Amino acid sequence: MTYHDLINCGISHAQFETIHPFLDGKGRVGRLLITFQLREREVLQKPLLYLSCFCKQNRAECYDRLSTVRENGDWEGWLRFFLTGVYEVSLSAAAPARAVLDLQSSVRSEISRRFLKNDARGSSPAALLTTCRQPVGTDR
Repeated sequence: MTYHDLINCGISHAQFETIHPFLDGKGRVGRLLITFQLREREVLQKPLLYLSCFCKQNRAECYDRLSTVRENGDWEGWLRFFLTGVYEVSLSAAAPARAVLDLQSSVRSEISRRFLKNDARGSSPAALLTTCRQPVGTDR
């Protein structure tokens, strides 16, 4: 039987948390594997899903849900919790991403406007637009 990639990822995570023998770092490694698995299956274009914050905020419920999978086979409860986390994290990441894209668009428009007015004083528009792709530079 085949499931949606997010369902498979939730199942894999619960299984990993069950069989991984080390207590230290177990949660971090497991959550990192979620991101890698979704990137590998091309659900994510970039490895930017950060479920750790959701899991930490809901730590008790996360542990309870994983325990009920192990003890009672309650996959539905775990998967609902997991998918809620994916949804909430995705929503919280979307707003800042949109803000960055809006800022980028605004900067591009301003650069174009200034160059059309010949107000650039010898600066290269291509160099200025590079700051949208690579906003961190050096003084060299």
